[in-house]
Amino acid sequence: MRYLTFLIALTCLFAAGSCEIDNSSPEVDENGLTPAINDLISAENLDALVNLGLQINGGATPPKLENEYVVSTCVLANSTAGDTPGSVTQDFFVRLYDQNDFEITVDYRHGTQHGEAVGSYIVGKDCSFSVFIEVNEINSTTGLQAKLVLVVSGTFVNNGIENIQVANLMLDDFGDPQGIWISNGTGRLFIDQDGFSTVVGGSSAWYAQLPDCPCEYKTDIDGKTEMCGMWVDCGPAAQAYHYGATYEIRWAPEEADNPGQQCTYDANKRLITAGIAAGTPDKISPRSCGIPTLSTCDHYTEDVLPWGNTAYTSICGGSANDIIPCWQYLQNWPPNKGDNCLENEINGISHLSIMLGNMNCEHATAIFKIIDESQAAQPELRLYMRGDLNYTPLNLKVYLMEIFAEFDCTDTPDETYCIALQEAIDNL
Repeated sequence: MRYLTFLIALTCLFAAGSCEIDNSSPEVDENGLTPAINDLISAENLDALVNLGLQINGGATPPKLENEYVVSTCVLANSTAGDTPGSVTQDFFVRLYDQNDFEITVDYRHGTQHGEAVGSYIVGKDCSFSVFIEVNEINSTTGLQAKLVLVVSGTFVNNGIENIQVANLMLDDFGDPQGIWISNGTGRLFIDQDGFSTVVGGSSAWYAQLPDCPCEYKTDIDGKTEMCGMWVDCGPAAQAYHYGATYEIRWAPEEADNPGQQCTYDANKRLITAGIAAGTPDKISPRSCGIPTLSTCDHYTEDVLPWGNTAYTSICGGSANDIIPCWQYLQNWPPNKGDNCLENEINGISHLSIMLGNMNCEHATAIFKIIDESQAAQPELRLYMRGDLNYTPLNLKVYLMEIFAEFDCTDTPDETYCIALQEAIDNL
C-alpha cells in the first residue's frame, strides 16, 4: 500500500501509504502528547480538531495495535470546510503495525488521490489511543502540494476498534494559488456509522495483539497493568498442562470473553518459548489462575478441551470430538516468544512426530511424565525425548513396552498414562 489518498472532495479524502518515524524524545508532555506531535501541530490546530468533535486520547500507555481495520460505513460527521455532514463515503481501511513505544507504521486507503506520508505517532492510555499522521498531499492534476495532519482515534477491543474517528486538518496550503485545497485550520471528521470497525480478514490472528511475555519471570509483575488488562502471577506452573515449566504468569483482559496471554518459565526464570512446557495464549481468557469453574466454561471449551482434557465436559459441555492433535494445538495456540527473548524449548515434540502421531496434548504430556518417572526408562530413551539425539533409537518400541509393563497397564488399561503408552507403541 504505497499509494496515499486524502479526501479533498467529499467522495475522496484519504490516501494509502506507509510512514515511519524516528522519535528520539518519547516522553509525553503535559497535554498527553509526545514532543513530536506537539512539534507537528500547534495548540491552535489541536483546538480546531477538538472543535470538530475529535476525541484526542493522550497518554504514555497506548495499546499495542497490529492489524488492519475497516470503517465499513464511513460517514462525514462534521466539517469546518463548508461541507454538509451526513454524507457516506467509501470504506476507509487503516493498517497499524510495527509499533515501538510511540512510533508506529500506518498504511491507509480511501479513494484514489496520491500523496506522501511523512511521519506517524501514537499516544493513549490502556485501550484508548490516538494516532497522528503527517501527510504531504500532492494534487494529481496540478502537482500542487499541501501539508495536512490525519488523526485516527478510538478504543481497542477484541477483533476491532470501537468508536473510531478519522479527522483531517489543513496545516499549510502553501498559498493555494488555484483554490483547490480547504483553508488552513479547517478540516473534516469521519466516523463509523455502527460504532465498530472490524479487523480485516477475521480472527485468524486473534493472538497477534496480546502483550508479549516478559523474557524473565519476576514476581513484581503481579497486578501491573498493560494495554487493556493486568498481569497475574500464578506462581508454580500447572504441571498437568505445561509439564516441565516452573513458573507461570497470565495477562488477563479487563473485559470478559476476550483473549488472554499465558507465559511459563524454567527454573532459571527464563521464558519457555516452545514445547509442551511453554505457555499458550487463550482465545477466551479465564482471567484468573487455577482449575476451570462454571465461570470459566467458555475458556474450557475454547482452549482446554481441544488440548485433550475432557474432565469438565459434564459441567461446561463439549465432547471428545473437540480434541485435536497436539502438534495442531501448538500450531493454533502458538506460545509467545516475547520481545527478542532467547529460544528456550522444553519438552518439544517436533522430533517425536512418528511416536506421538496425532496424539492429543494430554496424552503427549503423559508420555513425557511417565518416562521421567519410570525406573525402567533407558538413558537412550530419556536423551531421545529431550531432543539430545540426532537419531531415533532402534529399540524405541521395546523401551516403551518395558515401561508399559512396569506400570501394570494390563490391569489398568483405562488410565491416561496407559492409554498414552499404548497409543505411542501402536504408532511405532
